[in-house]
Amino acid sequence: MSALSGLVGALGSVIGYLGAEVAEPLIFERLLWPQRFYNDLTLAVLIKQSIFMTMGGPLHRAALETLDVLRDNGLYLGARRGNLLGTAFLRDSGVQYYWHSASSRKGQELVKEARNGFWVEVLRNVKHAREQSLPIKLDNEESKNVVPRRAMQLVYFLTLSLAGKDEKAKSGSVQISEASTTWKTICLLFCSEVTAIAAAIIAGMAFKCW
Repeated sequence: MSALSGLVGALGSVIGYLGAEVAEPLIFERLLWPQRFYNDLTLAVLIKQSIFMTMGGPLHRAALETLDVLRDNGLYLGARRGNLLGTAFLRDSGVQYYWHSASSRKGQELVKEARNGFWVEVLRNVKHAREQSLPIKLDNEESKNVVPRRAMQLVYFLTLSLAGKDEKAKSGSVQISEASTTWKTICLLFCSEVTAIAAAIIAGMAFKCW
């Protein structure tokens, strides 16, 4: 019994150390704003949430880093104080863009910050084109019509338009509403903890200690 206890203690120490080192502060964005992350309900997402999202281990190191950022941004000073941008509540994308206006036509380009940049994140999550459709020729390959390239950077263009009430969504489009997001969020939150719930039930039945 003592050998088993020692083995369990050693495994707990290893898991705790690895979990603390591997865990990232990014996970607290999901905890503090679940509606923004847990709103895509498909079979593949359910499997990922149920099996892989519960393997982070202890989060104390990542939690301390998150709390330090909240303190540095002045969120502990009281209600309506501090700055949410750059914290787990509202991540700063760090992206800048050029504002095309009358001043830009005169040769003065006005650079602005995208800050949280919701649509920037949308473009970042676009699925990349397959490599077969975009061939890359190496320098040592003989080619007459294709310019040799060592790397490739994809550029995406996002077009926004206002759809009418009677206009149907195009095939492949994603529709998100407040009502559908609520029940999807609750379902995915439960699935993200299903491994811990199952482990607790099994441990309670095995040791007869609820």
